[in-house]
Amino acid sequence: MKIRISETEKGKRKNIVSFFAVLVLIVAVTFVVTVSAVEGPRTIYVDDDRVDYPAAGFFSANGFWDAVNYANNASNNVSTIIVYPGIYTPPCTNCFPMHLSITRPMTIQGIGYPVIDGMGFLQNAATGSRCCGYSLIQIWAPNVTIQGFEFRNIARFVMVSGRAPRGGR
Repeated sequence: MKIRISETEKGKRKNIVSFFAVLVLIVAVTFVVTVSAVEGPRTIYVDDDRVDYPAAGFFSANGFWDAVNYANNASNNVSTIIVYPGIYTPPCTNCFPMHLSITRPMTIQGIGYPVIDGMGFLQNAATGSRCCGYSLIQIWAPNVTIQGFEFRNIARFVMVSGRAPRGGR
């Protein structure tokens, strides 16, 4: 004996299957969004030679500048930067050290008093000549804490809390 299913019954079954498929999709998307939101602020680590903290995500003489620039990007959700001992110098562009701008609230904690050397002797990659120049650290965001560092050859700190940086500064 064969049971025949009418076209109406087939349509109802398709609708039920479609409904459950959409329901499963909604639950999956809600779960992913919830897990992403729960992740919370991150901590990143800097070690110039990966000796003190081998798992450091940022490692080089420019690691401090690289880590702050990474943390300035809101999508990276970084609230704390831990910097291990070493001497950190700014990247050199056309024989002038890059300035550093901090544009988001964050804590930058030095372990063992790492040295932030804003001048140092820098080598121009194009000409091979050695030169030096002063660096400038600008703090544009409220709630920025920098502690546990030795600063050398920093011309000045400029704190302009609560304002976004403008071109030419």
